[in-house]
Amino acid sequence: MLNHAHSMSKAATNKANIVTVDIARPVYQKISEIAKENNRPIKDFVNELLLMNIEKDNFLKSYAPYLSKAGSHENSLYIKDHNVNRTAEVILKDHTLFCILDNSKNCIHVHFALALPELGKLNIKKPAAKKNISAA
Repeated sequence: MLNHAHSMSKAATNKANIVTVDIARPVYQKISEIAKENNRPIKDFVNELLLMNIEKDNFLKSYAPYLSKAGSHENSLYIKDHNVNRTAEVILKDHTLFCILDNSKNCIHVHFALALPELGKLNIKKPAAKKNISAA
């Protein structure tokens, strides 16, 4: 009987630690597919994904506290650099991120841009498939 009471109180504690949130159906469907591909329960996958995102944001705040996202548009991400009081534009150039401010593919602005979720919304076009032209 003691074990049963302990199990019931543990279940009540677990329910007290659960919060329900609304997720748009198209987002849920994508999450469900990815969780299934990774053989993970959706609940665990979503909790892990959210926690990793929070940890990433905290890391960015300590890694580059003087940088912040200023915006995005088509093929550009804008990173506000408070150290130099300028905004860096990071673009896709030859399928690589490139910082116009630093004229570099490997600067703090590019590194910061790689961690932004907006990166996935850029107009990334796949290279055209090369046609196999045979000599006639």
